[in-house]
Amino acid sequence: MQMQSVSEWLKSIGLEQYGPMFAENDVDLDLLADLNDQSLKDIGVASVGHRVKLIRAIAELQRSPSRADPLDSSDNAPALGLKPEVEGERRQLTV
Repeated sequence: MQMQSVSEWLKSIGLEQYGPMFAENDVDLDLLADLNDQSLKDIGVASVGHRVKLIRAIAELQRSPSRADPLDSSDNAPALGLKPEVEGERRQLTV
């Protein structure tokens, strides 16, 4: 499912009340992947639970196989505080 606007996406996750806040702060689909906990606070999302839900929903958009180009970059995972999907091999190191 491809979203046409941030307000449609917010409605799909049950947080449509934040639509005006995202619009007032010029946050569009291209910028969603760059949001983190602090930027959500700055926008006006006071609820910790809602911020966590938003960050998880953004991460889900990034993992979605039918994702649109704006969220296609895996380079945004660190900005969201997320672990990369692919992890390297870990080995014990002794010095």
